Amino acid sequence: MADSIHTARWIGQFVDQPIDFVLFPSTPNRRLHPLIAGWAAGEQNMTVRVVPFAGALSIPLWGLDLIFRDRVRGLLLRRVLRRVSPDYIHALELQHGGYITSRAIDRLSKHPPFIATNWGSDIFWFQQYPSHRRRLAHLLEQAAFYSAECQRDVDLARALGFRGLAFPVFPNTGGFPRQVLARPTSAPSTRHVIAVKGYQGWVGRAIIALKVIERLKDQLKDFRIVIFSANLTTQRFAAGVAKRTGLDISWHSKKSLSHDQMMDIFASARAYVGVSLSDGISTSLLESMVNGAFPLQTNTSCASEWITSGLSGFSIDPDDPDSLAEDLARVVRDDALVDAAAAINAETARTRLDDRIGRSYAFAFYDLSSSSDISSA
Repeated sequence: MADSIHTARWIGQFVDQPIDFVLFPSTPNRRLHPLIAGWAAGEQNMTVRVVPFAGALSIPLWGLDLIFRDRVRGLLLRRVLRRVSPDYIHALELQHGGYITSRAIDRLSKHPPFIATNWGSDIFWFQQYPSHRRRLAHLLEQAAFYSAECQRDVDLARALGFRGLAFPVFPNTGGFPRQVLARPTSAPSTRHVIAVKGYQGWVGRAIIALKVIERLKDQLKDFRIVIFSANLTTQRFAAGVAKRTGLDISWHSKKSLSHDQMMDIFASARAYVGVSLSDGISTSLLESMVNGAFPLQTNTSCASEWITSGLSGFSIDPDDPDSLAEDLARVVRDDALVDAAAAINAETARTRLDDRIGRSYAFAFYDLSSSSDISSA
């Protein structure tokens, strides 16, 4: 996904390495992420080349592939593979990049090793649909290597027939710089911001979070509610909640905030609330942990692999707003809970989210023979 910060953060791990990326956009967009555009135009050890139809042509090609099930871009990618002859082909995300890759290599008698990287809901959510399940099984059969953020997703891939080598579980975005993990932050008990993920629609359920916040209006009267990645539906609902309750509610649309601005929001927040029907780790969960905000994340993500519910966060049920209201009310009033959780999560971040660890794993993706710590899972 050429406009994605997650793609940019993955590629950015290699900026000082002598590696040549040929980026084949998998989603329709008219722009590259600014970081990717800078690398493509700049001079560094790493080279980034973008297949030309990344601009306006990507939209009609995407439209055709809604009809022809990725065969058009699959053909184009096949031609790129024959021309470039890469050492590896790596699909970041499965329903777009992965399906296109699967189409491309279907008609190649020989192809480079295929690395499939699972993003978010790629298997957990889509396996329930028969047409997707068949395509996922075929894709995983083709893949030599598989990467996921959750052990849950590794197990699901195995159940769907993956027989290759699974990389160690670690965040797709690679982790956080040591100086970020070590920077001082205020005690969460002194903070008066609640951060809310604003996705609504498909699997996002921000409106459930906002209904709970409206229910807790008396307990939250001294708090500021900050919604990030808020789509139009969420913005309209939030405006209604603010009008009915008098709560201080602000929102930011998707991609309107830089990564540093997002980190600043979490560093000012007492709690973070993320409600969805499906997710991977959720980068927002990790960002909240790094910055001391108490996470309340739905149990349809991999949060349970990172927090202990009731101790270092709450694993919540998207279909149980009553429990969410009870948990959020406790987080608002229990200073000892949020401060103790911040200490636990800071240690988890130090030992599992240092970007030096992520880089060591990432380098092994493209130079497997040099890695001594890769094992099948």
